[in-house]
Amino acid sequence: MTPPTATPLARAADLALEASIVGSYTNIGFRARSELAHWPPPVDTDLRGHTFLVTGASRGIGHETAAMLLAAGAAVRSVSQSAERADEATRRLQARHPDGDVAFAVANLTVADDLARVAAELQRELTHLDGIAHCAGAFYSDLTRTADGIEAGVALGVVAPHRLNRLLADHLATAPEPRVAIVASSGAYMHRLSIDALDPVDDSRYRPLAAYALTKRAQIVLTHAWALRRRAIAFDAMAPGWSDTELLRQGLPRFRQLLRPALRSAFQGADTLAWLLARPEPRRTTDRFWHDRRPRLEHRFPWTLGGDGPDELWAWCEQHTPAG
Repeated sequence: MTPPTATPLARAADLALEASIVGSYTNIGFRARSELAHWPPPVDTDLRGHTFLVTGASRGIGHETAAMLLAAGAAVRSVSQSAERADEATRRLQARHPDGDVAFAVANLTVADDLARVAAELQRELTHLDGIAHCAGAFYSDLTRTADGIEAGVALGVVAPHRLNRLLADHLATAPEPRVAIVASSGAYMHRLSIDALDPVDDSRYRPLAAYALTKRAQIVLTHAWALRRRAIAFDAMAPGWSDTELLRQGLPRFRQLLRPALRSAFQGADTLAWLLARPEPRRTTDRFWHDRRPRLEHRFPWTLGGDGPDELWAWCEQHTPAG
């Protein structure tokens, strides 16, 4: 994918913002980059006839991504654990796009049987699937495990995307330009990938911020693992920036209070995700970590280097994925 055309001033500003970290991830960076580089809308093409699965579309970044795709004529499918939230999200999306084709399945993304049912329903309904946006995420202040014993944040952010990719990869491969993108975050910069740490054993040593950062690092590595194995599908990870979402309100209330005027909106956070899914170029750069429509460094600090890699993470995810 060709990055947006930028003047020398826009490029210099982009690099300065990236070096500052705070400037890059707040709404300051979004406004400066988009205005100086004259970004077109994130979805600047006709997507009629396309269908995307957007997890986490009941609110936040996933909801805004779904709205952008619907505005371009795409059909959107999503999953919510709550029928009430699914109905509410559907009403809100249809109010914004009355002619939009949007539907939610009620399922728990951390339950393998639920995922298998959702995938089977999509395969029966659709001739092909053009893309998946993995937006679902949560913050757990205490060590929480799913019914099959996986730490809940990893189950939702890493294992569920792996399982969905596995179930739907063949259906994706029938699309002309299939794309899969996952919402990671700058939190990945704080943690190296450790397969052992994905399965914490001591409740008293559980650190929620470290667990969240580990999940985000694993999401980037998972992108590499899939890109190595299904080259016909474009896989990417992206950082939405520091967006004022429910996850931030729950997980980092003090951080939110301190930076609230500079936080991004959910729309700004969703911009690069929708852009990745909708870009028309069939031959493009992929398997990158994106932020504000450009690939970025995956590591900023030396202590995150040298962790476990894509093959180790793939093997771990396969161990936690039912056969079939």
